[in-house]
Amino acid sequence: MLLFVTIFYVLTPPRPDKIQDTRLLVHAKRCTETESKQIFCEDVHLPDSLDTKKTVAPSRATYHFTVSAADFSGTYPAIFLKKFTDTAEISVNGSLLTPPISAQSRNWNQPLYAVVPPAILNQGANEISITLSANWADIIHLFPVQIGDSYALHIQYDLSMIYRAGMPRIGLGLALFGSVFFAALSVLQQDIFSYRWLTAICVANAVFLIHPVFRIDPLPYRIWLISWTSAIHFQIYALHRFASLYTGRREVFTERVWLTFLTLGSLVFLLGPRSAGRDVLLWMGLSSIVFALSSISQLLKSTNIRQRRIQLFLFVILSSILALGVTEFLRQIGWATFKNTEVYQFAPILLFAAILFILAHNLLVAENRNSRLLAKLRQKVIGRTRELGTSRLQLIEAGRRAVREEERQRILLDLHDGIGGQLVNVLAYMSMQPNQDLTLRKALEAALMDLSLIIDSLETENSVSTLLGTLRERVEPLLNRHNLKFDWQIEAEPILPVEGPSQNLLLLRIVQEAFTNIVKHAKATIVLVQVTENMIKIQDNGIGFDVVSLAKQEDMVIRHGLISMKRRAEALGSQLKVDSNTEGTSVTLFWEIGTLSRELPDNCTSPIPEQTYTKTSVTGMPNAV
Repeated sequence: MLLFVTIFYVLTPPRPDKIQDTRLLVHAKRCTETESKQIFCEDVHLPDSLDTKKTVAPSRATYHFTVSAADFSGTYPAIFLKKFTDTAEISVNGSLLTPPISAQSRNWNQPLYAVVPPAILNQGANEISITLSANWADIIHLFPVQIGDSYALHIQYDLSMIYRAGMPRIGLGLALFGSVFFAALSVLQQDIFSYRWLTAICVANAVFLIHPVFRIDPLPYRIWLISWTSAIHFQIYALHRFASLYTGRREVFTERVWLTFLTLGSLVFLLGPRSAGRDVLLWMGLSSIVFALSSISQLLKSTNIRQRRIQLFLFVILSSILALGVTEFLRQIGWATFKNTEVYQFAPILLFAAILFILAHNLLVAENRNSRLLAKLRQKVIGRTRELGTSRLQLIEAGRRAVREEERQRILLDLHDGIGGQLVNVLAYMSMQPNQDLTLRKALEAALMDLSLIIDSLETENSVSTLLGTLRERVEPLLNRHNLKFDWQIEAEPILPVEGPSQNLLLLRIVQEAFTNIVKHAKATIVLVQVTENMIKIQDNGIGFDVVSLAKQEDMVIRHGLISMKRRAEALGSQLKVDSNTEGTSVTLFWEIGTLSRELPDNCTSPIPEQTYTKTSVTGMPNAV
């Protein structure tokens, strides 16, 4: 209510002060014609309101002013009526200065200005007559009349035209634009219901503004009056539904009661007596004010923090618009007759400004939401681009590997069918000769064995266990010839630090060198091979050797063999440990996998048990047995 009172006194200008070279007429004699055709006159003080609740139409009242010639200052005197209701005509000394009142004349929403020809003025007293006509039992209003210099009054007339007639025209243009604009949006985005209610608000606003802009009655007056006021009520309903979209609350019961009251009031207005029509419209207006106040108060009950600001803004704007409506309602019931200017014409412009603000706010929110979504999409695109780049590199690398694999297979075939076949043919030829050269034969067998190791190492699709099993198959005949028993224990598949044919060949040569040393020097009967993920251990029960004596000349062969094994182990990314005593020798090759320690495992030094060893198969790899 404090907001209402503030807007009532701030936006509603008071009675204009006396302008220089003009005079303000506030005393008049009002004459009316009764139903019995008698003239009744009385002295009144302006502003004056006359309630003409009659069954005859139109209702008329004539105001008479007596002024002297000196009161018309200036070369060309004029008369200015800033506000009146409903239609007026002015005459001076019986001479009509404005068009006569007609049934089609509806100039209540604009001021009236008339220049007084000096020829019709008397030297003494002059009589000014202003006749007002109210269409269909309305209230006749006349506010203070100004007379004086035409130039000074014309400026006031122009300002009043801008204020009283220009504002509604601006509002009508905005309402028509908003109707088309929001109707198009509601069609394009049918899932957003707020656009539909904004369209309804603008359409109702346009219907309401037809009356003050064109000052015509497109329908019979009684029907048009209820249609015009219904547009105001419908606008309040549309605003209520629009605001409920933000609050999430809708007072259905209150809404139904209010709509029922409006429906009954419209029926009474159309079907009841004319004398009660104005009172019915006032009661309908009061009900709409109460409903609007109840609806607006819901905006203060929001618990949504994100919508809090926009709801507070809506509350202030809608309360201001409601205050303008309350001001007009008070003027209609006669409580604000001392004010001489309507303020309700500001309501459409204020409402449209609020709608534009809400739209701007929604656009900013949508823009922020879109920016966040675009940022997320951009990050996803960057991630997908990286993945595509990685996939592309992987495809390129896969293609290269395929080419290398194809080339490797060709080399394998060439080695196997070419050099390998020739070595086999030479050995077969030598076996057919009566004189055998054992040295040459051993050299050819060693070359064939070495070639087999190279071919086995190039088979990258095979696991390390499979390669070791293949090596066992190749060296087992040699061990059998020297009465060596094999014990092959595979606990897990070895995972080399680096995979590839070169690493496979290094591993096979280390294991082959260990077998060769056992056959040549150990004089052992049992060979134990243990395999884990990060270790390969080869142990025998031979005579062993003194590691210190490797520095002597007679041990150069073993010395160089162990040096070669250690170099290959370093190239493989692993470590080699050799332990030897009179009970046998163990060669342990171990490496790091993940967090495994580079230190030698405890079980690497476990001795060979005193029992007869038997051959065991490699699980899942029958070709290696």
